[in-house]
Amino acid sequence: MNVSFGFSINYKLNNRFSLISNFNYESKGAIGRYNSYIFNQKFKREYLVVPVLSSFSFGEKNKIGFNLGPYIAYLLNDNSSSLPNSHYNSTRNFDLGLVFGLFTKFEINNNLFFNIEIRNNYELALKYRTMSVWNQPYPHYPNESISLMLGLDFILR
Repeated sequence: MNVSFGFSINYKLNNRFSLISNFNYESKGAIGRYNSYIFNQKFKREYLVVPVLSSFSFGEKNKIGFNLGPYIAYLLNDNSSSLPNSHYNSTRNFDLGLVFGLFTKFEINNNLFFNIEIRNNYELALKYRTMSVWNQPYPHYPNESISLMLGLDFILR
């Protein structure tokens, strides 16, 4: 299980549309596969992730909606293990991708909402610098994460 936490800023344009930016610490991990075999290679990376999202919602007090936009991430720490006979030159320090999320918000009182979001971060362009296993190119798998996010929205007036 990976951990993420952070805070967000929500600029409300009208009752349905807003712009959101998050500043999140995210831990991402996976087990590597090569030619249908599972090796003891583990990817464990920690990122500072900053998405800029357009948010559209329906409802007055209790809302449902979606978020969509780009993100940029900076690699803080890479604790990945290597395969035997592999040549691994780490990942790039930056990651760029798209975010899509579905959410619901429940009003607790006039200034406080509880929200639940399922969010997918999907890498667009940046790949590993170089990697090979037994002198064969290692396939690139996009850096992707699916998160269940829980939060509280405080309305400042």
